[in-house]
Amino acid sequence: MVNALFAGSFDPPTLGHLDVIEAASQLFDKLVVVVAINPDKKCMFEADMRKTMFVSMTEHLDNVEVVSSVCLVADLARDYKTDFLVRGLRATSDYEYELNMSYQNRHLNDKLVTIGIFPKQEHIHISSSTVRHLLKFHDDRWKQYVHPKVIEFIFDHPQ
Repeated sequence: MVNALFAGSFDPPTLGHLDVIEAASQLFDKLVVVVAINPDKKCMFEADMRKTMFVSMTEHLDNVEVVSSVCLVADLARDYKTDFLVRGLRATSDYEYELNMSYQNRHLNDKLVTIGIFPKQEHIHISSSTVRHLLKFHDDRWKQYVHPKVIEFIFDHPQ
């Protein structure tokens, strides 16, 4: 059985994240989506809320598990007995950042291989920060960037 991790803050989860998850779920027997809890980062949505959003938008994928964690990804990979880390790539700036992170993760766990997956072209411009920005300005255009279940969740839990 070949497992992989897909970790990030996902604040909030977007259609681009879902694209990466759906593609990775076809490549691996099990994909663990890790909602990262970074004490140095101020998130708009609590980790439990982000986890709940992911669970609802991935319920059609039998081999996807969603967890939250404060651990380093390199250590989590050992816990989940995987040597693969999935990362979403949108632009060259993502590539440079992810390349550096892959070196760091490989230094911490020499078996960990990072695999980049691109979202669908129509979602390549989407970022969680854009969604948060539009939400702060009460601009309804944020809805086109997230799954309908996330829209429901945000309306049920206003910030």
